[in-house]
Amino acid sequence: MSSSVPKDPVLPFLYKSHRGDPSGCSVVARPSRSCIPRIPILLMLIGLLGPGLVRGQASRMPPAPSIADPLGLVYFEGLPCSELGKAILEVDAGQLTVSNLGTSGDDGMRVDLGSGSISSFKAEMTLEAGALSSGTEMSWDAYGHISGLPRRLSGLHLRAGAGGIDVVPDFEGTSKYRLVLFHNDAPVWRANGRSGIAGQVDPASATAPEIQIWSQGVVLLGGIDPVSGFELPDGQVIQADEAMMVAETSEALGVHLSAVELTALGLPRIQIRGQSFVLDCCSHRGTGQVQISPSGTGLELGNLSGRTEDGLDVDLGAAESSSIFVSGLDPLLSPGGTALNVKVSGSIGGVDRQPVAGVRVEDVGIEVTAAFEFPNAGGTYSVEVLEDGEVVGAISGISNGPAASFVADALTYIQ
Repeated sequence: MSSSVPKDPVLPFLYKSHRGDPSGCSVVARPSRSCIPRIPILLMLIGLLGPGLVRGQASRMPPAPSIADPLGLVYFEGLPCSELGKAILEVDAGQLTVSNLGTSGDDGMRVDLGSGSISSFKAEMTLEAGALSSGTEMSWDAYGHISGLPRRLSGLHLRAGAGGIDVVPDFEGTSKYRLVLFHNDAPVWRANGRSGIAGQVDPASATAPEIQIWSQGVVLLGGIDPVSGFELPDGQVIQADEAMMVAETSEALGVHLSAVELTALGLPRIQIRGQSFVLDCCSHRGTGQVQISPSGTGLELGNLSGRTEDGLDVDLGAAESSSIFVSGLDPLLSPGGTALNVKVSGSIGGVDRQPVAGVRVEDVGIEVTAAFEFPNAGGTYSVEVLEDGEVVGAISGISNGPAASFVADALTYIQ
């Protein structure tokens, strides 16, 4: 997909506004020189030597010695993956390779999404040229809950034949769906009441497919070559790079995703070059060797053992602000040196992914300190302390080092 901002095919976006309780005490840091980014796009959390936490859930999982879990799981971009059938999973050079895919159709992998509030999952793949040849198949299936019961929700199947690769959606409870075709994120064709095969794509262009699957009965195929386009069953070719299929019944709606499964028949291997999930309308992706466990309305981040790259990327789209609710930074329970880094990137002067601001919260023994940074806003900043919304203390001209210290369990959110 050309944009990581998730489409909402069923309902308008619901951006949850996370605001702190104004009746408490808060510390606000402001750059000395005004520099307001137009579009903050990325928030990165990095945990060091201790637990990491997002939206209220803390993790105290012990560090793992490698990316392979003792239970046989393979963690890729934070999510636990397990082998299905005779498949073999290997992580190398930033990619997850699924190999030893036989002809039973049962070989592949399962990605466990836990019991949290994940609404969609996305996988970006790389296939060898000509891998999807006649007689081969690849399927993604999503599992979740309907009326409180665990159920399969939907699937998307790519079946190669002599004329091309058939794109076949599969929804529980209905055979009817709406088909919407996109080019550069803009809809270019749509129709209701479809069933069976949605259309075909050229095998020669199907080397970098992207799959996104929602809990609400929606599947999307991206990475289509717009030159060869998407051929409808009636022979009409639409110049599109994405095809979205939406179930036309509420019976296919699930509360959240609990797992997705990839299976293949006859393919030599599938390389997963990236995977992410959507929580609270924002796309999340693990970095380094972090281990993510969705639970309730939050995430538990484990295996944060001192590597500065271990953490979580959150794509905020065009958000103006975001809050992270945290817990578990109690110095009486955490090892010395525990730190949580939050860095925000945005668009400055029309250039994306520029550093905007950052905060480092660090356990120093009997208390927690906070240090701030504003890389593109001059060398100094000021700090205000607010209680019940009123300024009760302030200092300016801070250039480096901690700006404030407090009791660890007093920290509840970072905005």
